[in-house]
Amino acid sequence: PLYLILHTPFSTHHSLSTNTVDDHSSHFTSIELVKSRPTHLLVFLQHVILQFDCSSLLCYLHADLFKNLSTKETKKQFVEFYNSFLDKSAILRVQIPHNVSFELDRTRPDLLSEEQQRKFVQDVQLAQAPEIILILSPIPFIPIPLYLPHSSSPVLLSSISVDEGVLLPEGVLPGLSLSGPTPQQEEQDPRLLELEQDPPNWREHTPPDTLKDLSKKETKRQEVINELFATEHAHVRMLSVLQTVFWKPLEREELMTATELATIFPSLDEIIDMHYAFYEHLKKLRQHNFIVKAIGTTLLNRFGGTEGEWFQKLTSRFCSHQTWALEQLKMRQKKDPRFNSFILEAESRPQCRRLQLKDIIPTEMQRLTKYPLLLENIAKCTEDTLEKESIQQSAECCRKILNHVNEEVKQMENLLTLKDYQRRLDTSGLKPSNELYLEYKYLDLAQRRMIYEGPLTWRVTKEKTLEVQCVLLGDLLVLLQKQDDKMVLKCQSKSNIAVQEGKQMLSPIIKLDSAFLREVATDRKAFYVIFTWDSGAQIYELVAQSVGERKK
Repeated sequence: PLYLILHTPFSTHHSLSTNTVDDHSSHFTSIELVKSRPTHLLVFLQHVILQFDCSSLLCYLHADLFKNLSTKETKKQFVEFYNSFLDKSAILRVQIPHNVSFELDRTRPDLLSEEQQRKFVQDVQLAQAPEIILILSPIPFIPIPLYLPHSSSPVLLSSISVDEGVLLPEGVLPGLSLSGPTPQQEEQDPRLLELEQDPPNWREHTPPDTLKDLSKKETKRQEVINELFATEHAHVRMLSVLQTVFWKPLEREELMTATELATIFPSLDEIIDMHYAFYEHLKKLRQHNFIVKAIGTTLLNRFGGTEGEWFQKLTSRFCSHQTWALEQLKMRQKKDPRFNSFILEAESRPQCRRLQLKDIIPTEMQRLTKYPLLLENIAKCTEDTLEKESIQQSAECCRKILNHVNEEVKQMENLLTLKDYQRRLDTSGLKPSNELYLEYKYLDLAQRRMIYEGPLTWRVTKEKTLEVQCVLLGDLLVLLQKQDDKMVLKCQSKSNIAVQEGKQMLSPIIKLDSAFLREVATDRKAFYVIFTWDSGAQIYELVAQSVGERKK
């Protein structure tokens, strides 16, 4: 959709007027006005991508494409729209109206009628409007840098001329592409040279007399602050290795597409920029004799407020994909000898310091776990009450970010588990019960929220027990039987007669709103599930592997 948006034909003159963006700020007061002027839209897109979460804007613009699509094209585009913005694992996932979310939890997107698909797109588009209005409202003009071809110097948009709705830097002919620095330029970034050097230790650069005057508690405080600085330096360096040794060369050598890399390393550029900015702020605090007096404001600016929320969103996106990313890379190495050779050669480079790619990707998650403890240790050694409160508040913000990221990681891992079960799912075992088969033959586990999964023993009768994989979803309890590589949904019966007649079958799918639990008095690991449906009440006796597992 972005390609289509930016390549919409529009008329222009080669002459440039002297009007500036400030004179035409009204073009950025409405999304409809911005859409009507493609070059303004290009500017606005770059502004949003650099400053905000661009998901809502891209979703809104993509939705516009449906207005002129045929029935066949609508079907195809809706699946793409769903995968990009609505799927629970979508990198650009947006806020979804309840009616749309409810229906998509029950029905595969490609099975919806064209009318439903168009209505859902419209509903989702309308839901993004408030977010876009918030982004537009504070913009009098957009002073962001654009990189010009064959130039390493950015041009600020405040010097851009406007003629008949076309925004161009002065001296640049219409039609000339505006692009960022090349991968080679990025890899020669001077800051990477600094990161390769070990950071200076505060004790070695602090005058001896100053050190002597510090109390034991203040000395400890400076040690912990130095540890925060040194470990942030090491973390930024490692993230830069991920970018310059792996991502950029993989793209340049065409071993992976830009889209694949953005999925494997989501938001990596932004995460590096955030950590580097934090590192730079910490470095400035050490400018006077390497003794840091106040650090609370710097910490709150990083982990609190809107900056903290943005940090949380990007790190959640990156960390939640790491399990999937590692699996994809592992599979790619097995299947593609050229790709495998590249990874092995890259891992042998001195920048990696004997770490493999599978060790480097989890470093962001590991870093998040260290912030709360470091900040708490600084707070313990801080005498000033207000400063101490600021640091403790920052530590609490870090804990909240970590808890949120952990939950996102868990949800993504659950989703990947459900997708694996779905890939292997076999519903043919439901056929003895026509009612069950018709209801669940198209069951899509990946469209539901998983709460728990694990092995159970299903005591069908005293003589008959089955080892099953229990999957507890938001609305269903599913009992899967493993047969070779398949996960089978199979009806069970307490008698052969019932099997022959297809009556009183024990369903492997239990609706939670029609079920309740009871403990088994003679076995602390066991529990009854009593399920009522049209054919009457049924009792399931299930046994966990331990008492602890049963309580889950």
